[in-house]
Amino acid sequence: MAGAYLVIGWFVMQVVEVMAPALNLPDWVDGFVALLWIAGFPIALVLAWAFDLTPDGIRRTVPGEDDPAPRGFGAVDAALIAGLVVVAGLLSYERVFGDGSAAAPSERDAERPAVIAVLPFANVSADPSQEHISDGLAIDIVGRLEALRVFPVISLNSTFSYKGKAITVTEVSAQLGADYVVEGTVRRAGEALRVTAQLSDGTNGHTLWSETYDRTFADLFELQDEITHSIVASVAPEIQRSEIEKSRTRKTGDLAAYELYLKGLRLGRTESFDDAMRARTALLAATERDPTFAAAWVELAWVEHDQITYYAGDTSLERSTEARDRALEYAQKAVSLDPRLAEARAVLGHMHLHFQRIQDGIREFERAADLNPASASIQSQVAWGRIVAGQYEEGLAAMAAAQRLNPNDPLAWEYATNEAVAHWLNGDPERALERAGASIRMNPRNPYMYMLQVGVHLELGQEAEARAAAQELRRRVPDWTNTTLPLTSLPTGLASRFSAALEAVGWTDPRHGASASPE
Repeated sequence: MAGAYLVIGWFVMQVVEVMAPALNLPDWVDGFVALLWIAGFPIALVLAWAFDLTPDGIRRTVPGEDDPAPRGFGAVDAALIAGLVVVAGLLSYERVFGDGSAAAPSERDAERPAVIAVLPFANVSADPSQEHISDGLAIDIVGRLEALRVFPVISLNSTFSYKGKAITVTEVSAQLGADYVVEGTVRRAGEALRVTAQLSDGTNGHTLWSETYDRTFADLFELQDEITHSIVASVAPEIQRSEIEKSRTRKTGDLAAYELYLKGLRLGRTESFDDAMRARTALLAATERDPTFAAAWVELAWVEHDQITYYAGDTSLERSTEARDRALEYAQKAVSLDPRLAEARAVLGHMHLHFQRIQDGIREFERAADLNPASASIQSQVAWGRIVAGQYEEGLAAMAAAQRLNPNDPLAWEYATNEAVAHWLNGDPERALERAGASIRMNPRNPYMYMLQVGVHLELGQEAEARAAAQELRRRVPDWTNTTLPLTSLPTGLASRFSAALEAVGWTDPRHGASASPE
């Protein structure tokens, strides 16, 4: 009878596991049934000892005339009972206190929020130029999931590094530390739009949810909402639809404006000054169609910022000053339109640094981090603010936090750049040189690290190495000009140190008829 109790109890628990989600039963029901099973097992043992199951029903056990005399409770009996108790206990322990390897997402979330990676959706349209639509869909889904602030979302810079690469869900999970991976495809033919999306368990690659959507391009916004809702419902069922709605950042209702924004976003990621100007044109057109489009104003601010920081050789001092003023204006516009948009706060904070309003910048960075603590790019802005303020150890700690959030960031050269500056200003020139070299290896067109190398080598009395670094700057970035350095967000005094170091090795601005390389 005790054996039958174990079998029946196990069967009942399997039925409860299957039916509980369908009947919307609370999570504690499964554990409660397991505890009842454990509590009833000793009773089943006593009944099995005292009663027999006969064709005439359950009868009390009565020794027959030919039966051997009753014996005492021996070692074999104790071993049998102990074994049955262990079996029942092990089965129940897995149900009540299991390690969660087969647990539902909501059970795993109780200890640690699920980490999600959204891979770039593949453009399978006949027209390759529609790639901005597939990229934009992934970008928007990430933005909405990040804004929920319920679980961390791997940065786009990390996930977009897999674009066009053949890689499995489990490989992505292992490399990025993601519990769940979202991927999909987009096919556009005229106004017809087909999107496939699926959510997979990163540990084993099993598909948890998948769907194919046949819509028109005019339904793109509703489609983004629907996919986001499905992901959240699969990963964190406790989140209500109202919370998702509250998390939405300010988007345009104008599809043409949205498409212009996506094109500007794509062009703005390149390292070409001409592409940056085309991005500026597209983003300005988007804001003209919808002046309340906060995300477009954010990207416009960054494009103007890049004119000052990276494309100085293609602009004059006057044009760079005007670009700095416009970047601040656009950042303020974005914040006024959507004060809860973390990216708007971040770009405004950065522009405050360009005007030497350091504490204002740090306050905006902190607000941005509060709004979106899972963003590596915002954490890197926090780090830079601390470095500019002279808080080097705090800045390096924040930079390390950004790297943990975004372990596969193609913009890691910026992290190394920030670290190099912090180490030099903090009195560690050797470490500064090491991080500068790492940054240059990732991005050979980063002028700031060549200038830092010149300055550090001169400080260490290594004049030959300083001249070599200046020559490499001229070779790698031949149109670089240091005339716009005072307009950048560099820490106070660093721009003049860079210029003085270049002058010390005979480097002159190419606008003034300098030779091809320093003397």
